[in-house]
Amino acid sequence: MHLSHAVFALADRSLDTLSMMFSTTFVDFIRSIEKEWDTLIDAIASGQLPCFPNTEHIYHAIAPIFRGDADRAGELRKIGPPSQTASGWAKLVWPNLDLLCSVCTGGFGRVLPQVRGYLGSDVAIRNPTYTSTECTMGIAYDSDPLRHYKILTDNYIEFLEIMEDGEDGELRALWETQSGQLYEPFLTTRDGLWRYRTQDAVEVKGFSSADGAPVIEYQKRRNQSLRLSHTLITEADVMASVASIEKFDQAEFTTWLDDRIIPPTIGFFVELNIDNVNGAQLPTSTDLSTAPLIFADGTSEYRSSWPTVRIVAPGTFTGFRLWKGRVNGAGCSQVKVPTIMTDEKAQAFVLERVVMELE
Repeated sequence: MHLSHAVFALADRSLDTLSMMFSTTFVDFIRSIEKEWDTLIDAIASGQLPCFPNTEHIYHAIAPIFRGDADRAGELRKIGPPSQTASGWAKLVWPNLDLLCSVCTGGFGRVLPQVRGYLGSDVAIRNPTYTSTECTMGIAYDSDPLRHYKILTDNYIEFLEIMEDGEDGELRALWETQSGQLYEPFLTTRDGLWRYRTQDAVEVKGFSSADGAPVIEYQKRRNQSLRLSHTLITEADVMASVASIEKFDQAEFTTWLDDRIIPPTIGFFVELNIDNVNGAQLPTSTDLSTAPLIFADGTSEYRSSWPTVRIVAPGTFTGFRLWKGRVNGAGCSQVKVPTIMTDEKAQAFVLERVVMELE
């Protein structure tokens, strides 16, 4: 579907807003444009909409409304594909573009530098909503629309305290929450009164001046963790461990238990935002050894060794989202690459695309 959206978007010079579920969806969108640049521009020049893969069921509905524009195609050819512009390609293609609505919190923040590079400095980025399959829980809050959400009251939402040891505390009503405290949102939907745990950990940052509703910031998933012999590693631990490592900047990655060695350790699978892996400055397990996460010291047979790092081929996680979407019967924009991956079939998909292991 990316290509159908792309060709209509490229044909419209007046476009001022892009709205996509996740920041990774936007990156996949740009990569699709790069890969099929000539096909897309030829379509705009001719006015003939190609029947892109997975669009057969809608092609006859959208083809008649597609309009060619030879002048626009010529303008785009002069600009060139995204790889030919160091920064701000999207602003060159769409001069009126001023907003990208896309979730950029949590693990999706990893590709935020890539997103900013494509957009340039003048385009605002705003998280649209804090939502789940069951209901929408919050909307972006103006004090910090990239990180903060104001809780909505369309459904009945309670907050479960998360104690310092990670255990559950008391269930609190919205007006009982405290700034600085971690909670897990509990949902009771109005259409059926179904009750759900979200398994998210959020921090209350304050309260809305308009109606007093809590303003929250997403922190981590509660149900993603990896047990080593001496410690339990959470999603937040993994993200903190790479936050200060420059070589991980802009890199998508996932992790899981690497039990090829004894004792087992945590294994990183990293896709870098580069074309030439062999000529790049790559992250190593030594980089991670200085990270603010005690993976292990490797001095005891009962403790884990330093993390392993394997590089996967460019486009691996884009392909993962497409594959997982087909498996689940969902759109690829709904698929998240977990920070800690436990699904063995998903692990096999990633393993098949490893191109090198780093020392």
